[in-house]
Amino acid sequence: MSAGQKDAKIITQSVAQMITEHTKGTIDYVEILSFPQLKSMSRIDESAIIAVAVQYKQARLIDNVLLHPDGELIRMFEYKH
Repeated sequence: MSAGQKDAKIITQSVAQMITEHTKGTIDYVEILSFPQLKSMSRIDESAIIAVAVQYKQARLIDNVLLHPDGELIRMFEYKH
């Protein structure tokens, strides 16, 4: 999250803008959800997942990024339930 941004709406808009400006894909969704509960959140103040799906001509790409509340990426092998 750039510059310590915690507002989920602003981050979602930023991700969507980056995809739109740098690809020819059509965004199906960009969502930020609490992790592992997968509930909507307005502010990232706990572990979160950024979930993205983008449709291209012949492929739909889906990706997820897990974040600590401080914005650092969580690597799956270090996630402790």
